[in-house]
Amino acid sequence: MKNAACGLKPPISNKFAGSGYELMYGLFLWPLRRLKKVKMLEIGLGCGMSYGPGASARTWREVLPQAELWEAELDGECVKNAGSKLDALGIHALVGDQGNRTTLRRWVAESGGQFNAIVDDGSHRNRDIMISFRVLWPTLLPGGVYFLEDLNTGRPKRWDDTEGKRIVSDILMSWQDQFLVKPFGSMPVHKSEANLYAASRRDIFPKPRDAAFIFCQDSACVIGKEPARKGPSRYVIGRDDKASTCPPGVTKNQQPSREGVALRKKLHGKDLLHKLHKVKQQTQSG
Repeated sequence: MKNAACGLKPPISNKFAGSGYELMYGLFLWPLRRLKKVKMLEIGLGCGMSYGPGASARTWREVLPQAELWEAELDGECVKNAGSKLDALGIHALVGDQGNRTTLRRWVAESGGQFNAIVDDGSHRNRDIMISFRVLWPTLLPGGVYFLEDLNTGRPKRWDDTEGKRIVSDILMSWQDQFLVKPFGSMPVHKSEANLYAASRRDIFPKPRDAAFIFCQDSACVIGKEPARKGPSRYVIGRDDKASTCPPGVTKNQQPSREGVALRKKLHGKDLLHKLHKVKQQTQSG
């Protein structure tokens, strides 16, 4: 991923020239190259960057040449000035405030939604990030990925517009806890300060029911949506253990491995030969 970004003519997006985001994009965006059709939205064209707008957009076009790409930006004048550059890359533009739900719904209507990937590199304000997430997450396709950048800015007053009450990194930590630990009440837990705090966070910050995982690195995270699955019965991460793709009488933890199946067949074959040998002996003696 970094080689693809740094192989372009300058300017190079700071995502790959300092921030180290090639880690999460290499793991979770690069595989989308295998899809025939890809649709991606990035919030933040980079109009406030010293090297100018569109650096990351050039990278997305290089990495995903088949993709339908959309760039959303608050600064309408900047988007207008960058129009020819975006047109040359075959990139569609959206203008408006990511913290405004009406604007976000307009973006979805104009673009048609149904994204495989969404990148939030916009205002970096906690409130804006979560408003955008709530409106745009439902437009992400099953198996899609939602990237959140520069989360290290969440606590300084310049970006924290929640007075410390709804910092995105705190919300994501609660979601991680909900992935890792079963719901409180299913098993006894110590009434420690940490456990009581974690329990209270779950009520305030319930994780999305169709989220499959959260991966975090330095200053950024990616949230993956559950892939589409066939059949009415399936085991879903973070939900009821009773739902399972395993056959009746076999739990998900008891499914035999390929090696186990092969060993059973081998042993069954030996047992069958032994029975035939005994029958033969009985026939001869009779």
